[in-house]
Amino acid sequence: MNTNLQDTGHTVIAPDRPPRLMPREPVSFDTTPLVRLFAELGEMAAEDTVCNTLEQVSLRLHRLEKRCHRQEFDAIPDLAAEIALLADRIGLATVSRVAGHVGDRARVGDLAALAATVGRLSRAVDHSVAGIWDISDA
Repeated sequence: MNTNLQDTGHTVIAPDRPPRLMPREPVSFDTTPLVRLFAELGEMAAEDTVCNTLEQVSLRLHRLEKRCHRQEFDAIPDLAAEIALLADRIGLATVSRVAGHVGDRARVGDLAALAATVGRLSRAVDHSVAGIWDISDA
């Protein structure tokens, strides 16, 4: 739709709807824990361990998001720390780092930043789950 700006006389073309923001942050991995797991446990047991750890990360993320929605902010730093520890076990470096940021934001009470950082953590977990299988298949 076209809109004339009266004060400048310029024509502005505005989209029919606002653009969708699609934040995308590359995720990083530390392959050392995965290499160690596969060497110590063998392929099948290591894959089971990775699956179980990813499930635990997802469960804790779900709990963390529920706590945010319920405004139970005191529980968030501990859940974020648990996510970081689990992520470190299987080399999810970005997830671990962002989980630390979530805990920091909850501790200082910056609710806008907390909401944004929880969203970032959710995206990091999603992208890491997809990416970790590419690493273990290599």
